[in-house]
This record gives sequence, structure tokens and C-alpha cells, in this order.
Amino acid sequence: MELLSIRDMMIFNSGTAAIEKTLSVETGTGKLEGTLLTMGLNMLKTVALIIAGSGPTDRNGNNSTMINNSLKMLADELAKIGISSLRYDKRCRWKYRCRVKRR
Repeated sequence: MELLSIRDMMIFNSGTAAIEKTLSVETGTGKLEGTLLTMGLNMLKTVALIIAGSGPTDRNGNNSTMINNSLKMLADELAKIGISSLRYDKRCRWKYRCRVKRR
């Protein structure tokens, strides 16, 4: 595991805007969609895979009863220190429970 120095963190926090890209993969059981957040394509050295918890939680950490964007905020903070992230919407057996309005 590689540790970042203070100098490296200062470079990442220099005001450069993160790049957010929506990705999708067609599978035999449907399409999986996710979001890649990075400080640039040359910064894909370290990527964290963010997996939402149990239940009908979307890639941002939201569900039908609570919008908190916790996983999106985690991805934003990781990007600030140069760690790219991929978070995705999981498959759902109960479609009516998995529909969450994006914010």
C-alpha cells in the first residue's frame, strides 16, 4: 500500500475539479450503471470500489426513505487526496423498492 506525502496531498487539493463519468455494463441480467470519479485519467493509479450496503441503497448512499449522499461525499473526499473511485447501483430483485431519485 502506497502512502501519500503532504506534498502529494497539496497537489491534489490545488483546486483542480474532479471528473465524474457515468459508466454502464450490459450483462445477461440487465444493465449495471455506476459513476467513476477521478482527478483525471492519468490519476487512475489507485481506485477504490465503493459498494453500497444492504437493502435498496443506490450508488450515492441514498434509499427511498433517506437522501444523504454519504457514498458520494466519500468519493468526493477520496478524490481530494488523489484516490479515484467507482461506485455503482446494485441489481435489485424488488424493482419498486430500488427506485431512488438522484440528487
